[in-house]
Amino acid sequence: MNKSNKIRLKVIGLSLTVFIGVSTFIGYLVYDGSVGSSQKIKNEDVVEVFSSRENKPLERLKNYENEDVFIDSPENGYKIEAKLIKSNIKTDKTVILVHGIESYYYEYLDKAYEYLEKGYNAVIYNQRHTGNTGGYDYTFGLYERYDLENVAKFVNERYPNGLLGVHGHSMGAGTALMHSSLNEKIKM
Repeated sequence: MNKSNKIRLKVIGLSLTVFIGVSTFIGYLVYDGSVGSSQKIKNEDVVEVFSSRENKPLERLKNYENEDVFIDSPENGYKIEAKLIKSNIKTDKTVILVHGIESYYYEYLDKAYEYLEKGYNAVIYNQRHTGNTGGYDYTFGLYERYDLENVAKFVNERYPNGLLGVHGHSMGAGTALMHSSLNEKIKM
């Protein structure tokens, strides 16, 4: 090997070492929460925002029987904050609405009202790291799928013969897709 090839290999090796070192350092900072960490959304901040909205989604909620529930998520070691809203049309059909990242279950009230008016009950819940639901950070569906599984089990206990659907938005759609793999049956 000639001298210029040795120099190139040393430069490439040094460049890769520096790149890996810097990437590892930045990754550690982000994972550790020191840089770019998201703040947990708190209930009191959201209620204030939703109370001031023009279409008054919280006022409209008073037109429906609803119940605040906390559902165990044993896989994740915390409880999931949820709200079961019953349609004014007697039904055992239910849709679970799953919000996206940096959102909150109240964001989905308008969508819940659409389902409620069509004869579906609605369950809205705060995904991991939101409101009073536990979790230190978002995992983009990795742990959230187990929360959705537990919400689905809760609905199935309430309406054992009912039809159940899931409607997710943004990361909530990803959570719904990742959740679907928990219930796949492999046929040989």
